[in-house]
Amino acid sequence: WTGYEGEASTDLHYGINYSNGYYGYSGNYDTYWGQKYPAQNIVSFQGMFINKIAFYAAFTGDYSLYLYKSNTSNTSNLLWSQSINITETGWNDIVISSPSPITLDISNDLWVVLHAGTSIGLPATYSNYSGENVEHARYISTSLNNWAYVNRNISWCIRTYLTDGTYTYNLYDG
Repeated sequence: WTGYEGEASTDLHYGINYSNGYYGYSGNYDTYWGQKYPAQNIVSFQGMFINKIAFYAAFTGDYSLYLYKSNTSNTSNLLWSQSINITETGWNDIVISSPSPITLDISNDLWVVLHAGTSIGLPATYSNYSGENVEHARYISTSLNNWAYVNRNISWCIRTYLTDGTYTYNLYDG
């Protein structure tokens, strides 16, 4: 078998998630942007796994993707991370297959964070959003500490896909 290829059952996101523009820090500043899903809002997804993250890239280049539980200031809360080289703009799917999909911990907040270095000036794409939990849809920082939220009614174009654990494997002969 070649590994996990399960389909997503549902996804976590804020807003409609089409790009209305982009945001970030220009100059010599890294940009971190992310969304927080409070524990009380993900209780109904108990027993599910995070198997894919999708984000809209307005620019090509090197990005990093992080999943944290609870908060991002403590490195022991890091669940998973991956460096990504984006070669096409638009929606990009990052499959979480190593070592396996990540069990969603409903007792802790879930943070989904993207990072771009100084070579990508305004990396965080957004859609207009003024709905429920809008304050958790638009965190931004120059590090993994000291988060602020953008004072606009927006949501980052990030989707977190979950599966119920129904796995499909490809089996190959020879």
